[in-house]
Amino acid sequence: MYGVCMLPEHQGFGYGKEMMLHLIKEARRLSNQKVTLEVDSKNDRAYLLYRKLGFVATKSTGYYQKSLQQ
Repeated sequence: MYGVCMLPEHQGFGYGKEMMLHLIKEARRLSNQKVTLEVDSKNDRAYLLYRKLGFVATKSTGYYQKSLQQ
């Protein structure tokens, strides 16, 4: 999956946690390898959720952006 997010008005109700638990369960059914994800380094709520679910940070990649307006 790519680009999964929860709208702000739906955050804080456990929907993201339930979604991730379902995805982890399905991944286990399909394989016994590992699940890898990326998260914006400024998304503290997501970091907290993933840590609670047992994910461990393995590396940090900075994101860069450039305005195209002059």
